[in-house]
Amino acid sequence: MIRAGDEIDILHLPRAPKKEAVWQKLDAERFKMKFYACYCSILGTCWASDLTDIDPKEVKECPPETKEQR
Repeated sequence: MIRAGDEIDILHLPRAPKKEAVWQKLDAERFKMKFYACYCSILGTCWASDLTDIDPKEVKECPPETKEQR
C-alpha cells in the first residue's frame, strides 16, 4: 500500500564502475519500456495509467494480471 504523495523506486541501479556497462545499456533502453498501473483507493475508486502523463483514467475496476503483463 502506498499513501497519496508517497513515492517508491520500481527499479534502482546505482551507477558504479563495476556496473557501468549494465547502467549504460539500461539508460539507453529505458525509454522503450512500457508500463501499466491500475490502482484503487480504499473507497473503491480505481484509476489506470500507462505512467506517461500525470492524469490517470478512472476505471470501474482493475483487471486481473495476464501472463503478458508479467
